[in-house]
Amino acid sequence: MKAITCSKTWSGTVAVDPGPGAAPGSSPHSTQRIPTISPMPISTHATTSGTAADLEANGGLRKPGEDGFELTELTTGNGNEGVVSSVVLSFSLASALSPAEGPHTVLDLGLQAAMPADPEECSECTLSYVDGLVGSSGPIDNTVKTPDETVRPRVTSHVVEFCSVPYEYAFVGPSRVTAMDTVDVEVSSILITTSNAREGARGWSIGIAASGCAISRATTSGTVADVIANHGLRQPGDNGFELTELVNGPAGAGVVSVVTLSVQDDVTLAPQDSPHMLLNLSVEAEAPATGGECRPCTLEFKDGLMGTGDPVINRVDLNSGTSAPRLSSKTIDVCARTFSLGFDA
Repeated sequence: MKAITCSKTWSGTVAVDPGPGAAPGSSPHSTQRIPTISPMPISTHATTSGTAADLEANGGLRKPGEDGFELTELTTGNGNEGVVSSVVLSFSLASALSPAEGPHTVLDLGLQAAMPADPEECSECTLSYVDGLVGSSGPIDNTVKTPDETVRPRVTSHVVEFCSVPYEYAFVGPSRVTAMDTVDVEVSSILITTSNAREGARGWSIGIAASGCAISRATTSGTVADVIANHGLRQPGDNGFELTELVNGPAGAGVVSVVTLSVQDDVTLAPQDSPHMLLNLSVEAEAPATGGECRPCTLEFKDGLMGTGDPVINRVDLNSGTSAPRLSSKTIDVCARTFSLGFDA
């Protein structure tokens, strides 16, 4: 179930089809692309929590105890894979979904799907409303019951595309530091390229924000973004490009870094040498005043930070185009240093 505009009770079934097409007789409703970086088997979970079918105490409309009813369960078996959900908001009261406040969410689904080996392909998962899936109470048909009648709703399908992402931005650095007051922590941002990537990066754009601490220095020195003379891969002069600067603007404070290894030549990062260090950071953090306590310092990749140029979007530049990498974050616990006094007999 996705949306019911006016009802007191309803029941329905949703089938999960990992194939490329929708079920016969249903019309496409929408398509959503979900980037992910690791293969996963097909599986689902379903819940009415947080929906109109949840209990009144949780913000829903269903009456507690025996005055309301809800049964949601995954179904299994050949031709019976999916989920069924039956809900009665109230047996005794005129409790119904308001048409003026629709559409109403009545069921949340979680999906996982096997990823294609080819990073340029996507696997499709099609959700379709079908009659006759069998749960613990028997076969269930898609119906909506109003105070006056039981009706068959119009049904649609929904296609989710799971697309492999062969690139990821991440951080390397300590997870915990101790200090008396202020401490500088060294952290590096890296690019992880998976084994199924068809090509390596020729450039990249990075935006990094910090919370609970501040980025005090950022440099490409000693990374693959450094010039060839310093053992990096960036071509000298006008044949390469690099701009790294600390920023503090309307979109927030942090650092942006834009790099092109070569404007004229085919210079790229070798995927087999992953991970590659892109940027070295110094992060300034203040330890708590009380010994033994800790404060979190969190670094995250953030789109929209602006330096002297346009807002920076986290992306990987390829010879074939651009790719939106998976973005990781890192939290460092900054803890107050403690001392102990004792005796040595």
